[in-house]
Amino acid sequence: MELEVYLDITKLDDDFALVVSSHAEETIEFFNERGLDGNGDTWAGIVESIVRLEMPEMYDRFSLSPEADDLLVTCDDRQLLERLGQCIRRYVADETLMAEAIENGDPDWLE
Repeated sequence: MELEVYLDITKLDDDFALVVSSHAEETIEFFNERGLDGNGDTWAGIVESIVRLEMPEMYDRFSLSPEADDLLVTCDDRQLLERLGQCIRRYVADETLMAEAIENGDPDWLE
């Protein structure tokens, strides 16, 4: 099963924002099989887990804001968001890594 994610970085006031979402049928099915909705909260749990696993020293630099089916990650450093986007793409490309991110995700986010 090939998972897909949409990532886009934009300027937002004094910060930058990374939009994370996926409406791809295969990705939603992957989440549903694990009891997840695949909404903004699901992405928040996954991204928060990826940050803790891949770049824990930067954890406090990001702000997560789930919005319906999307997640908005804000940060004052565009390069840091680009690095996070690369990590997210790597996890989405590998179901084993995605499963690890979900397993290590905060249950308060994952739904």
